[in-house]
Amino acid sequence: MANIVFEMMRYGEANAVWKDLEKDFEGLRYKECTGLNSYGEPSNTYTEEFAESSKAEVFVGSTPAHKQTTIKLTLVFLEGNGSAEDGKDDTAYHSFLEFITGCKIAYRDTARKRKALMYLSGATEPKSDTLYGQKYKEVTFTFKNVYGMTFGYDESFPNE
Repeated sequence: MANIVFEMMRYGEANAVWKDLEKDFEGLRYKECTGLNSYGEPSNTYTEEFAESSKAEVFVGSTPAHKQTTIKLTLVFLEGNGSAEDGKDDTAYHSFLEFITGCKIAYRDTARKRKALMYLSGATEPKSDTLYGQKYKEVTFTFKNVYGMTFGYDESFPNE
């Protein structure tokens, strides 16, 4: 089986680089991503209906455009990467939250070979639990997909 990688980058910032979520944020584990293959409702179509006709006039723009969609990324943060005294117990969670806040984020993964441009749009509410003696936080992050669609893994985003 091929090595699957989940990556993010702070889009548009100078010297931005792709970060491997599971390697660059110690203790972070990918769980699931929903909405990555969703396409928003077409937004470049205009219709007019007239009472004297059963046919609608439809105008379609030359470039596809979609309304924003929602992407939900669920991650698990293993606790105990340090001790509570040295402040490293929640390091991965807080570092990741700081990384994705206040900017556009480019996301891509090799599992789906898709890429999206998104921004954090919802509150985070970690759920804590223990499995086989390992404490962890499970967090679902809600993002808005800027283009309302995704692109191929190596494709460029359209000019903004």
